[in-house]
Amino acid sequence: MPIQTEPSHLGFKSQQGTVLLWGLVGLLVLAALGVTASRISMLDTRIVGNVMFDDFTYQGAESALRRSVSLYNIKQSAEQKVADNTDKAFGPYQDAVSAGEQITSSSAISMGTGIACPPVLSGVAMSTSMTPKSGNIACRLFTVVADSQVAGTSAHSEHVAGILKYVPAE
Repeated sequence: MPIQTEPSHLGFKSQQGTVLLWGLVGLLVLAALGVTASRISMLDTRIVGNVMFDDFTYQGAESALRRSVSLYNIKQSAEQKVADNTDKAFGPYQDAVSAGEQITSSSAISMGTGIACPPVLSGVAMSTSMTPKSGNIACRLFTVVADSQVAGTSAHSEHVAGILKYVPAE
């Protein structure tokens, strides 16, 4: 048996780098998947943040409604409307939320014109001189508008509530 002294190059000539090419394609696909997953998670984080701020402004507007709806505030609103024909404003209210953010809320009560009174509910005590049948009573619709926003964001909520109040006829 003869001894070979030269290395055989037959194996090297048949390789053309296909394994290397497929490996690079696989790495490229994995890198694209990683970048896409990163972008999706950043978008999801932004969506959650916006929903959170939207919830904060919703709660702020509801809170402003509750703070301003009272018989005393309605009476003040009616007196101001008669005195200078403007709506009564309340606030601004500053409420702290997570991460040092501030919700700014405000509200205004406006007195509408007289409207037809609904029938008196059974069980509701009213003076006999102030019943719709006697003609000594009128109804006024007061509208409360509450507005809330978080500074530095586009989160904003506006809530409206109506209050029907029996008043002496004019």
